[in-house]
Amino acid sequence: MLTMGVLLVIQAAVLPLILVATYLLASTIYNLYLHPLSRFPGPYSGRAQDLWISRQWISGNWPWEVEALHAKYGDIVRIGPNELSCAHPQSIKDIYGQSNINHPQFFRKFTTFYKQTDVGGSIGTEVDPHVHQTIRKRLAPGFSASALRKQSDIIIRHIDSLLDQVSKHGASPEGMNMSQWFMWLAFDVIVDLSFGEELGTVELGQGNDWINMLANSGFQIALGYVVRRRWKALQDVVRSCLVNEKSKAMRTKYIANAREKASRRLQRGADVERFDFFSHLLRDKAPEANIDFFASQGTTLVAAGTETTSTFMSALTYYLLQNPRALHRLQEELRHTFRQHTEIDGESTKSLTYLNSVIEEGMRVFAPAPFGLPRVSPGAEVTGEWIPKGI
Repeated sequence: MLTMGVLLVIQAAVLPLILVATYLLASTIYNLYLHPLSRFPGPYSGRAQDLWISRQWISGNWPWEVEALHAKYGDIVRIGPNELSCAHPQSIKDIYGQSNINHPQFFRKFTTFYKQTDVGGSIGTEVDPHVHQTIRKRLAPGFSASALRKQSDIIIRHIDSLLDQVSKHGASPEGMNMSQWFMWLAFDVIVDLSFGEELGTVELGQGNDWINMLANSGFQIALGYVVRRRWKALQDVVRSCLVNEKSKAMRTKYIANAREKASRRLQRGADVERFDFFSHLLRDKAPEANIDFFASQGTTLVAAGTETTSTFMSALTYYLLQNPRALHRLQEELRHTFRQHTEIDGESTKSLTYLNSVIEEGMRVFAPAPFGLPRVSPGAEVTGEWIPKGI
């Protein structure tokens, strides 16, 4: 016969389970039949709870699964209780096209998605539209057409370094892992344009801790996002389980390294002959020319620009090799236009119709960013469908 103490223990254990089950049942019924988004089609696990998003985000299959859903359900698919995925070209204009941050139809950033790092105040993570607009305005001169032309010498120098390596190792029995070399090239270029330092990973033919951290942090970032979406109270516990002492030390070293590079960039000051992402701030003696700003923006630019650029170059190389006719036509255009590779730069390739078409098609077929940038509806129409506020 069970004692009163045992019964109390069982009751204490069962009661929370009953409460959780009741909550899940009630929220599932609401999400499926009473929620403002209940009219939109989508997978049951996505319409009922956050299970579909969590599973696909962690699995690494996100872009293919989302594509499959749109093929099955149409342009607007409900992938979560409070989340829609939009595939129609018009949705890009409707969601991202309003640049006036004070406009009633301005779609704000989804805070939970962007607050993923401890790099504060960066162009990539800042969710306050007013602060983000200020950062963007201060960085914009470094990305203008004239600035990019002036930066071409830096970019070409690193490309020449890669071509030297291809000449040395391209015909070897081992060949070259071009995805890896493209990663090193993009890293060298972005670090040089951000911090004014040549790390020489292409010249050395090997990566470093910074590149390794960028390449291997994807799963931790994905899981962290899933936990923050649904179980914010557990994020510290999950982080402590995922991030070991070695990872913590690497992260600390990464931040310290970025600040050291920012400090050295400030100490070198404005070079009248050098143009990079931050040189205009140094010449103007702008208030943003400080360690915090350079470190946060620089690390974001390196993280955002390295893997996406290398992924695109790898994909474009692959598709050209899979399509000999397109590769031959591109080679013909380049060889007819240029006698040697030193003549090739951003300005001289502007008029090359087929080259630019190949790049455009490559971006269409294999976009380097595998997911959309989530926004929150202010209460507006997207591709003719009314999306309630807060979605």
